Amino acid sequence: MHAAATPGSDTPFAALYREHFDFVWRSVARLGLPPAALDDAVQEVFVAAYRRLPTYDGRGPLRAWLFGIAVNVVKMARRGEQRHRRRLEAAGTEPSDNGDLGQRQAAVDLLDRLLEQLDDDQRMVVILVEIEGLSPREVADGLGISVNTVYSRVRLARAHLQRAASRQRAREARSA
Repeated sequence: MHAAATPGSDTPFAALYREHFDFVWRSVARLGLPPAALDDAVQEVFVAAYRRLPTYDGRGPLRAWLFGIAVNVVKMARRGEQRHRRRLEAAGTEPSDNGDLGQRQAAVDLLDRLLEQLDDDQRMVVILVEIEGLSPREVADGLGISVNTVYSRVRLARAHLQRAASRQRAREARSA
């Protein structure tokens, strides 16, 4: 059982939250949730981590363990979002677009769209290795897969992302 966290206390969970909040937020965002759902999903990740912290065995990196929790939270949120969209479509309404975004946000959005094209296994390793900078060994240990599987997924994902980016550049060149 965890000790209750009080303002200013430095429980193991408070330290985990402080140290890994940005990582979890970026991970949840990169796993494809809409911006409006990010805060709730991040909160769900930390609620689950708080509950599971006594079972964390320390064999794999803590970031990979948190990422695994984030993947599960995002999968549940996506299913809820899909149900919500089906209800909106059935009612004849669609969510609105917030309009023009800045150039940096457009690049982030493009990256998110490209990542969405990957299957979940490839997306996980690309986020952890290429974006978050974990080593393939850390990813393998954290996800319970072989290092060769990590390398294979990264290689396949890179090839897919390069093809998708080339197609995107060609579309932009034709429309310019």
